[in-house]
Amino acid sequence: MVNMDKIKSFINTMHAQGVLVTLDNGSLKTRGAIATINSDQANFIRANKTEIVEFLSELNARKQRNAQIEALNQSSGPLSYAQQRLWMMQSQDKQSNQYNIAFGFEIKGDFFPDIAEKALQQIINRHQILRTNYVIEQDKPVQKVRDKVEFSLSVIVISEQSEGLTQNKIAQLTREFELATFDLKQDLMVKVQCLQMSEEYHVLLFNINHIAFDGWSAGIFQQEFEAIYNATRQGQTAQLPQLNIQYCDYANWQLTQSEHSKQQQAIKYWTQQLTGMPLVHSLVLDRPRSAKQSSNGDLVNFDFDTRLSTQIKHFCQQQGLTTAMFLQSAFALLVAKKSHQSDVVLGVPVANREHQDLQPLIGFFVNMLVMRSNCAAEQSVAEFLAQVKNNTVNALKYQNVPFDQLVEIINPTRNRAIAPLVQLVFSMHQRSSSTLNLGNVQVKSLDSDLVRSQFELLMNVIEGDNFHVSLEFNTDLFNKDTVQTLLAQYQETVQFLLQDSTKPLSDCVYAASSVGNKAWSVWTSGTQPAEVTQNELPNVLQLFDARLASDPERIALIFNEQAYSYQKVDELSRKLAGQLVSKGAKPGELVALYGTRSAWQIMAVLAILRSGAAYLPMDESWPLGRVKQVLGLSSACCIVADLNKLESIEHIGVPVIGCAPEQWQQGEIFRDADTTDPKQPAYVIYTSGTTGEPKGVVISHRSLADYVKTATDLYYHDVVGGVICTSLSFDATVTSLWLPLCNGGKVIIVPKTGDEISLLQQLLQNSDSQNWLFKLTPSHLKALHQTMLGSSLSAHMQHQIVVGGEALAVRDVELLTADSLQHSHIYNEYGPSEATVGCTVYKVPRQSISGDSLPIGIPMKNTQVRIMNEQGILVTPGEIGELYVAGVCLATEYLNNPDKTSSSFVNVTTESGKAERFYKTGDYVRCLEDGNLIFINRIDEQVKFNGYRIETAEIKQVVLKNNAVLDCVVVPEIVNGQINKLVAACILTTEASEPQTVLRERVTEQLVKQLKHSLPAYMVPGVIGFVETFPMTINGKLDKVRLLRDIQVQTKVHIAPESEEETKMLTLWARLLNQQPEAISTDARFFEIGGHSLLAVSLLHGIKLEFQAEVGLDTLYDLTLRELLGEIFKLRVTQSLDAAEKESGRPMFEMEI
Repeated sequence: MVNMDKIKSFINTMHAQGVLVTLDNGSLKTRGAIATINSDQANFIRANKTEIVEFLSELNARKQRNAQIEALNQSSGPLSYAQQRLWMMQSQDKQSNQYNIAFGFEIKGDFFPDIAEKALQQIINRHQILRTNYVIEQDKPVQKVRDKVEFSLSVIVISEQSEGLTQNKIAQLTREFELATFDLKQDLMVKVQCLQMSEEYHVLLFNINHIAFDGWSAGIFQQEFEAIYNATRQGQTAQLPQLNIQYCDYANWQLTQSEHSKQQQAIKYWTQQLTGMPLVHSLVLDRPRSAKQSSNGDLVNFDFDTRLSTQIKHFCQQQGLTTAMFLQSAFALLVAKKSHQSDVVLGVPVANREHQDLQPLIGFFVNMLVMRSNCAAEQSVAEFLAQVKNNTVNALKYQNVPFDQLVEIINPTRNRAIAPLVQLVFSMHQRSSSTLNLGNVQVKSLDSDLVRSQFELLMNVIEGDNFHVSLEFNTDLFNKDTVQTLLAQYQETVQFLLQDSTKPLSDCVYAASSVGNKAWSVWTSGTQPAEVTQNELPNVLQLFDARLASDPERIALIFNEQAYSYQKVDELSRKLAGQLVSKGAKPGELVALYGTRSAWQIMAVLAILRSGAAYLPMDESWPLGRVKQVLGLSSACCIVADLNKLESIEHIGVPVIGCAPEQWQQGEIFRDADTTDPKQPAYVIYTSGTTGEPKGVVISHRSLADYVKTATDLYYHDVVGGVICTSLSFDATVTSLWLPLCNGGKVIIVPKTGDEISLLQQLLQNSDSQNWLFKLTPSHLKALHQTMLGSSLSAHMQHQIVVGGEALAVRDVELLTADSLQHSHIYNEYGPSEATVGCTVYKVPRQSISGDSLPIGIPMKNTQVRIMNEQGILVTPGEIGELYVAGVCLATEYLNNPDKTSSSFVNVTTESGKAERFYKTGDYVRCLEDGNLIFINRIDEQVKFNGYRIETAEIKQVVLKNNAVLDCVVVPEIVNGQINKLVAACILTTEASEPQTVLRERVTEQLVKQLKHSLPAYMVPGVIGFVETFPMTINGKLDKVRLLRDIQVQTKVHIAPESEEETKMLTLWARLLNQQPEAISTDARFFEIGGHSLLAVSLLHGIKLEFQAEVGLDTLYDLTLRELLGEIFKLRVTQSLDAAEKESGRPMFEMEI
């Protein structure tokens, strides 16, 4: 005997699939718009009939005890929650046909349009919702039921034509009818059109607005139309179910339910279940979202074969699952795998007709359940399926909370480009006949080729003997190839879940897809990087010497308007080299450089290489603690330091030489011939480390020479030299330093004055019309745009500008190329320090570019890249994975850190069977259709900010040294897709006796000093905030979005109104939001401080009354209170001009003075 919980779960699941199991005079019945059930479900009912009847009897008795939905017999009333959203959407775009539900039938035989008209008139009379209109009364939308409506069926006669022309005409008229719009204020919510080709050939088309109709309603509508048409044709009266209430009664009832304790319990469940949920999915889009959602859609279909379908049904029966639960689980897991996000949210629509009086009604009842799944990789298949089952049972138990009420409660940040809470939907139905039965005629359902996508992805499964799966997608976001790959991988996911319930979800991997592109196959098919075997490339010293020999008087360096020839640079650097050798510099040793960029520093680099040692740059901004740490880790044999640094490091225990020519005079010129081994280190760059210690990346002469040769071929064209504007401790400087010196060019060193951007601007706009090579960061581009706004270069200026260090936004490039740098060549270069500056490159086209971020391009010469999943398997084209890099560019090691070296540099066996050494970048990327790579984000907590790579764990280590701090996390604040600042969130110990405000101020001051003393300036967080606890996601991970929001609330500055108009607007907002006026800042946005759709309607109406201006809903999304008033002022001016023009009959003009 099965327990009652299982009976309840079965009935709830059937309900979710569109089938009601009910009692009718003691007999068990199944009913609904789709009344067929599969064999497994039928067997369950037969085997447990007694228990089901007992359960339903008790349930019905309980329902009788509950309050009935009262029939109010009103001609007007409020909108239901779901209607409010649709009304808002359609009111803002009156020409929208997104919410049309269109279907049609081809009828051959004796069909009578006049009888059809009578049947439709009776249905409209019977269901008030079809003759309801929507207007605003007292700031709120209400529904108004029209008492009497004379319905007339539009019949269009199509004269006899050839078969092809007739079908074309039918298709044309059908499309026009499907696209017809509804005026919610005055139209019937149902439009019907009959195309008559002959007395025995008709096409009957229906178009019903979603605000009055849903999928269940379609079944009722069809059944009643059949019944009334057939009865009328035979001179009889159709026997239809009694309607105890109308939709308006339901809307009234729904809006009163939130006060009941049962509904409060349901709201509590959903609030807890969805706290910290991701507000948008992380699937990779083929195109960026536009400012507003669109409904352009398409569809791909797939059928599971009989064997797989049978296997699914058998598995579900064994595991106590419904097929809907299982297939929904597979979709959630697919989304998790493809988005690298274990916290997955899907929308699952349910009929929402539990109350018996709602079952025969036409109307918009469907509710969207927000189903959240934890797809953590370590859990087993059995655990995952049990979790989804439990979530589904609970969701159905509390399904009466309207989706739109949940949106109000959770109140996510509104974004016109993204639907709130749910963008991905899973829906499942039983297969049923959708054909009309109209007596002795042939009726064929017409499939529309018009697909409107209300969601970004909608998976619809129809269960019959086999499973039919369709994936509806928004074509403005996804390519068809992408969705076809998703559908193929969905089947792989299903097969994985069926294999072994003990396996962890991490074992679910996808086979390589046949959907790909040529570019992808070229550099992932095992092609090996070109090896440097017979003739080693000359190293940078040898290239410099060759230029020195050919023209010793040529200018090599320019610094502070002082020029130094190749000969002078060589002479001074050789003097320093002699001193360095006397201090222990030799092959295999490191010499540290400590100070700011200058001509002397460049000479010191040459001197270090002359001595056989490698250079280790340390920026002047590093605090002494950092300098000591790096010197200890590297065991540098000596330091070349700026004169102003000598005093601070004289007791550091390492020999020091001043970085100035007067300090080198006593040294003898070093004349030893260059015998550098290509495998010897050329330089070591220290980057931030996860353990709290920085890592020393060792780059060999071979790798440096290879980069210089490759970069020369790519960038060094028609330029006189390069411009250095970054620190030597930032390896991007390698480009603008070594390319010129190895090619006989000159290097301009921009002094660190605090006004580097102005100096860069002057160089870009130089008067001698020379082209230069620049190596910049995106931050440079942003600053240059501000200083160069409105200026332009002469038409023949063609600088070579290489941008690297962090993600490059399209907007940053377009602002400059459209204005000041339209004739220059810009390259987006990507590469971690471990891959010698750059390993992929993308030349930015001069025409406009779509998207937010630029691609990072294709691999550079002698470089191989692969995109791998967590299991080290190649991903399919277009899928996100970690970027692996191989080739001559790779670093030798992390200095004195073998464990980190072995974990980051790994051997990968290629298709040829050869093991190749790859570096795991820790960066997620994907391959675009054209073969270019695009950067997605970091896998770990490492971030790139202002060109520097930062391990947030290192910052955390410094913060935790403060005894008042119990715990800390450091997260980047992202604005417009780029890091705006670092935020350190701290939890304080509870031991302090002083007030919290005083304690926080004291600790903040201490932390700022600690951080500045221990870390470089670029690693010091821009904001230090305090929280009681760290908000966590359902998976137990840090909820960064909520954390930043909490910190932002703490640090947000309140801006008071400054005018009478602002005070008036603020008072209006406060009244609607039920807040105190002084609590609202004039830089707040309506939806960010508690506003929702219905309140927005009231606000727009209030603005019209108070300010005599009509603004659109979009303004409430985009503008702050103060900005909104500015927009209203502009509208008033425009309206005044229009009125004056109309009154005078003459055109009026606006003038700017």
